[in-house]
Amino acid sequence: VNKRKMLVQRVLARGLRSTKHSARNFSSAESGGGPNVMVIGGAVSVVGGLGYAYSAGMFGGDALPAGMPKTKDAAFDAWIQKMAKSSPSDPKDTADFKFITFTEKPPFTPKHKSLMAKTLTDEVWAKYKDLKTSKGYTFSNSIQAGVLRPHLGVGLTMGDEECFEMFKDMVYPIVKGWHGFDPATQFHKSDLNAKKLKFDKSLVAKFEKYVVSTRIRAARNISGFSLPSGSSQEDRLGVEKVLTQAFAMFDGELKGTYYPLGALTKEQEDTLQSNGFLFQKPGPAQLLGAAGAARHWPEGRGIFHNDN
Repeated sequence: VNKRKMLVQRVLARGLRSTKHSARNFSSAESGGGPNVMVIGGAVSVVGGLGYAYSAGMFGGDALPAGMPKTKDAAFDAWIQKMAKSSPSDPKDTADFKFITFTEKPPFTPKHKSLMAKTLTDEVWAKYKDLKTSKGYTFSNSIQAGVLRPHLGVGLTMGDEECFEMFKDMVYPIVKGWHGFDPATQFHKSDLNAKKLKFDKSLVAKFEKYVVSTRIRAARNISGFSLPSGSSQEDRLGVEKVLTQAFAMFDGELKGTYYPLGALTKEQEDTLQSNGFLFQKPGPAQLLGAAGAARHWPEGRGIFHNDN
């Protein structure tokens, strides 16, 4: 029981809010999807909302998801259409999302600001372009969001833990550039001993004077399961199963209810929405949407909320 509780404390999907605790399971990988998001790892959140579909039968005049913004660089947008229309099917494709297989190194434009675009040299492209992990996540899959969304700061997504090693000539420089941490020479050390925190009476007074509420967001993954952008339906439901089994073992202040997104009542949806725990499905213009992390929505997603 204690080991299972420790596991859940590590995988709780983002979210402690002041006196209320919430865990939001996005199945194994993280983050909201703006220019400052690094989706190399993670766990997370979120909830219902409208989906999107491919226009013109997926391969009509526009081979990208409806709502996917164009770069407004005519040559690059034409190249993207060519790649999308000529891409073979990917086992991870769904009715509302298609992965693109890039047969050429992307001709990045000045609008592409990501570390991925800066790190992807001809040599790195030649080394990785035909590789994929044992779970089927390809190099094209990993760079897709950064190719489609030029504004992203990182532009690289991991579909499973094997990617970190397989594509490390991309991953390591990007981690160093984003975090100032060099995985090749440094080792991250965690220290979760709260007794080492300095919080004297003067700080307590300032805290109570100015702070209305706090939120702590933590993202964790479960080893052996794919991350959301590369997850199969089986893996996504597997993550949900592990978490719900662990939630059922909570007691005391952690005891609560798991709300699967696909089975929410109107009353539950309204309550979760009013408390700020309910979120929309990532759209195609967002990082998670462009990376394929919103596939099979809303299966395998949910919110755990404690009773008190």
